[in-house]
Amino acid sequence: MKISPDELETYSTASREAARRGGQVLLKWMGKTTTQEKGFRDLVTQADLESQQVIQEFLNSEFPDHQFIGEEATDEFYAAWLQNHVTKADIDAMKSWGFNSVRLPM
Repeated sequence: MKISPDELETYSTASREAARRGGQVLLKWMGKTTTQEKGFRDLVTQADLESQQVIQEFLNSEFPDHQFIGEEATDEFYAAWLQNHVTKADIDAMKSWGFNSVRLPM
């Protein structure tokens, strides 16, 4: 899949805006979070959940045909990743877009 420079700029702009909105939520919660246990030794705060929701809602509104999988749904991400392995062609494409590192789930 090739992404044009214009598409890449659209994604980049939307990502920055999503991060800004998520950051505003986290700032609102600063100093007053409550912690829940989502798994063994795996804690999550209401701030985490709310900021992810704000980010997801924004990105879904900008890119309704895209799939969003956040930290709280890593099992879904891993299953999807197993179905759609990253190939050398994908890495080469990312290099051509200017990325100098790739983060892969292990």
